Amino acid sequence: MAETPYLVQADKRGQIVIPKQLRDKLGIEEADFELFSIGNKGILLKVQPK
Repeated sequence: MAETPYLVQADKRGQIVIPKQLRDKLGIEEADFELFSIGNKGILLKVQPK
């Protein structure tokens, strides 16, 4: 099942915004995340609900 990608930008401090539509879909209101490096290809965020 292919998901539609979301295009986001990082600001000067490296912060990104997770789009509201995606937060709603995943049920994220407030959460911590684990951050994984996927080689030199990208990152993976894993939600750790509060």
